[in-house]
Amino acid sequence: MQEDDDAVVEIVAECRRAVGPDLVLMVDVAYAWPDAVTALGVIERLAPYRIEFIETPIDIDDLEGYAFLHARSPIPIAAGEWQNTRFEFLDLADRGMVDVLQPDVGRVGGLTEALRVCRIAADRGRAVVPHCWKTGLGIAAAAHLAAATGHCPYIEFLPIELAESPLRRELLVEDLQVVDGRLVLPTGPGLGVELNRDALEKYRVDDRG
Repeated sequence: MQEDDDAVVEIVAECRRAVGPDLVLMVDVAYAWPDAVTALGVIERLAPYRIEFIETPIDIDDLEGYAFLHARSPIPIAAGEWQNTRFEFLDLADRGMVDVLQPDVGRVGGLTEALRVCRIAADRGRAVVPHCWKTGLGIAAAAHLAAATGHCPYIEFLPIELAESPLRRELLVEDLQVVDGRLVLPTGPGLGVELNRDALEKYRVDDRG
């Protein structure tokens, strides 16, 4: 994400060549471009590589820019990982016209508020792909949200083998499993996962002074 635009296009092209024509490929550019016009120029170059969506191409507060991209981009636009409550998603959906809404259950206000965001998407014919990049607990919550949402085809899933955060690697006794490209929904009580008490104690912060 620190490379120039030519490198971005080449990386995406190499990824498409590596995985073949049929694998679903999504691209997160993490607010890479300063404005919608610049973003559109690169997105148009990425269009031949059959991208499912481009995530957060510009600053999240640039709602006019997102609307500009919605009207012109050959690739759907996704955003919402930082949004709090359904009211910010109403702005993102109605003013920004974002194609894919990405609530983070831990940030948006919990499962109830995330479900309200899912209804916002459904009412407008948009998809939902929850953001989740922290711990297995959040991933479990996002998995249940996805299972309860008919217009949620994917969630973000960071395998523990690739995680830098020790909480992502250690917080659960057993991580959720991906089998044949599908995340297996846990079946235990509550969110279906068990916290690793040793990890809780190891990373506990005592703020009592």
